[in-house]
Amino acid sequence: MRDIAVISFAQTPARRRAPELNEVEMLMPAVGQALSQVDMTIDDIG
Repeated sequence: MRDIAVISFAQTPARRRAPELNEVEMLMPAVGQALSQVDMTIDDIG
């Protein structure tokens, strides 16, 4: 098993339903926000 560290946090607004969005569309803004807080891109993960 590999050690990991949580270095940033972001969340989406709480909504009961968002029929106009799929899971990825709901998740990506939070991922982008968390990455930008620590000057990283998705390419830095891996």
